[in-house]
Amino acid sequence: MSEHLLPDKFLDLEKYLPWSLEKERQRTEKRESCTDEEIKEFYSAVFPRLKDITSYLDTLPFNDLPPEATRLFYISLSLIEVSNLVERYKRRDAIVAISPLAYESNL
Repeated sequence: MSEHLLPDKFLDLEKYLPWSLEKERQRTEKRESCTDEEIKEFYSAVFPRLKDITSYLDTLPFNDLPPEATRLFYISLSLIEVSNLVERYKRRDAIVAISPLAYESNL
């Protein structure tokens, strides 16, 4: 049994566990609290692995993911949410349309 917080194939991404956030509000707050450099580092590390991540997750029952896979899934959600900043807008404050504090607590 693995003692790791991510599946063995993705141990190199454990550094990015702080990005493994369940709620959209949490991911927004994380994105907005990071520097451009931190976001780019996260994106550069995880984006090349996205195909492997989705292929791995596709082998598991989505409604019954083990905790390690759930954490990996949340990392991939954070990646998707920062991708426009890195690929299109080139800066993190470009798409701040509403404060994360304005979100309802159940998001």
